[in-house]
Amino acid sequence: DEVIDLVQMLTLVKGQDAFTKSQEFVYQLDKNLRIAFDKSWDEFFTQPDAAKFINTKAYREVEQKALQTTLERISSKSYKGTGLTGEIASIIEDSRNIPGLGLLVPFGRFFNNTVDFTIQNTPMAPHVAKLLGGYYKDKTYSELWARSTISSVALYTLAQTEYENRKQGLAIDQAVDPLTGEVRSVQYDYPLSQYKYAGYIASYWFNGETVPEDVVARVNRDIGLGAFTRNLDTTANDIMTIVQQGISGEQEALIRAMEQTGSAIGSQLISGVTRPLEPANFMLGFVSGSEGKLVDRKIGSQFLNKSLRYLDNVTLLLTGEEQPQAVGAATGPMYVQTSKMVGARPVRLTSTERVMNIMGIPTYELNAPTAVTDKAPEAANKYNQYMHLSIEDEASKLLDQGFADMKPEKQNLLWKEITKRQRDVAKTMMFLDNSGVTDTADLMFELSDKYSWKKIDEAVDSMSEKLGEELKFEDLTRGQLYALKTWLETRDTLIMLDD
Repeated sequence: DEVIDLVQMLTLVKGQDAFTKSQEFVYQLDKNLRIAFDKSWDEFFTQPDAAKFINTKAYREVEQKALQTTLERISSKSYKGTGLTGEIASIIEDSRNIPGLGLLVPFGRFFNNTVDFTIQNTPMAPHVAKLLGGYYKDKTYSELWARSTISSVALYTLAQTEYENRKQGLAIDQAVDPLTGEVRSVQYDYPLSQYKYAGYIASYWFNGETVPEDVVARVNRDIGLGAFTRNLDTTANDIMTIVQQGISGEQEALIRAMEQTGSAIGSQLISGVTRPLEPANFMLGFVSGSEGKLVDRKIGSQFLNKSLRYLDNVTLLLTGEEQPQAVGAATGPMYVQTSKMVGARPVRLTSTERVMNIMGIPTYELNAPTAVTDKAPEAANKYNQYMHLSIEDEASKLLDQGFADMKPEKQNLLWKEITKRQRDVAKTMMFLDNSGVTDTADLMFELSDKYSWKKIDEAVDSMSEKLGEELKFEDLTRGQLYALKTWLETRDTLIMLDD
């Protein structure tokens, strides 16, 4: 805790927190003093009988109102209470304190505040809540009408801006900085992100378009209920996988599922503890001349990679082993956003990203199949490199041809045709460049994409038994992979011939 406190002090985290909160409270108290006593902050506290007024019930009410409003403005207000809503809010806020579960959910109080903020700034929603549900008793209808009016105007204006952003190929969380012209992500710039996401959705409605399912899913994942339950859902799914594998009797699959789930939970605990050291890690990278490459955490030990995700440069300095750089088929080589420490998250969009953003398709869908990423992450990484090289020029041509102004149906047909063709090109390029005596990426990709873990485990176990040594799929040589491929193909042929 002392180390964390020191790091937060050096990076001005505590300073920013104290300053912003104190300024908000001073503003709220000054405003309420003007309303209740017709005096400003200075006038009230410098008057000769200030102590007398401070001891009055009226002042205590002003102070309490200022405090509650401040807590609401800084997203620290508690919504615990009686009744169904209060009980649900209490469960969400207290879940962070439950051992184990607290690792899997974000700050409940902040989540409750974002829900309340969204309701209050949704046109007409707070009126209905006040009229039918008895909520917002501390707010007048005039105040709620003012909020709804401002929100409606803001939503309409943002919808026009977001329509142009979509045509430029910007994703739902991306905006152009008016001062620099640079594209940056505002995903974590609350509450701006709430308004921006709403404007992005409204840009489809106001132009008679259907909101893509992937865009709706991202809204839920980033600012909806999914943001609160994401880690919990993932862990629950992992546990169900363990149960299913246990019931099925597949020993290798059961062990693998247990290792992955334990690794995910354990690494989340360690990374959470080491996250405050990230600024020091960035500083070390800057001093050592690091290029800021983002590590592909799927390659190697996922437990270590995820546990030390905020200490990449420190790990490199201690071990001297540089991990492969993460590569996206749409994004190309990926880099760490070191400027996020000062609140800036610049984005350098590729032509492929812009095309996919126009259609509302997540860029990760262009990457190697999940089956390959899970079984052969090195091969998946290489595939993504070749896919990016093969499709980037095609995406640039589409943009030059006015892709943004085409009808959605034509966009989807063109993109489907291009991606199918370029996937084949990428595979061919990878197979030609990785077919040497010691290369295994081409065969790893082919087998991982075609066969399930169950079939691969059965084949590897059979080979191990015949050779008298324990083999692992990820460690097989090129010759052994050819033998594995023959075994699997022969097995399928025998099954087809069996009457």
